[in-house]
Amino acid sequence: MGPPTVAQGIDQLDEKATAIEETMVDMVAKAVETAVNSLKQSLTEFLMEGQAAAARKIGEDLDEMAARLECRINRSREQQEQMINLMQSEQHKFCSEIRSSVTALQANNIQIGNKVENNTNQTGSTP
Repeated sequence: MGPPTVAQGIDQLDEKATAIEETMVDMVAKAVETAVNSLKQSLTEFLMEGQAAAARKIGEDLDEMAARLECRINRSREQQEQMINLMQSEQHKFCSEIRSSVTALQANNIQIGNKVENNTNQTGSTP
């Protein structure tokens, strides 16, 4: 066989070009796949960091709300204790006034009874 003809040379060049093109397509496909995977990983990391930050923020907000609620509960408890103490104090005061009134009434009844006895003894009659 002799030197290749022009047509054979063109066919060989076409085959080489096709082989190079296929190789380049494979290389570009691999490069795109690598880039897409890197982008996916970067996005995943970014989203995970964002979610972690959001979770931390929510946790901090919940802690703050719990602390506020605890303060409100403590304040409410203190107010209720003050009201109960005031009511007890008023109840003791009322009971003391009632005891004083009962004592005064009993003393009054004794005085009235003594006066009636004295009057009966002086008049000599019994009621």
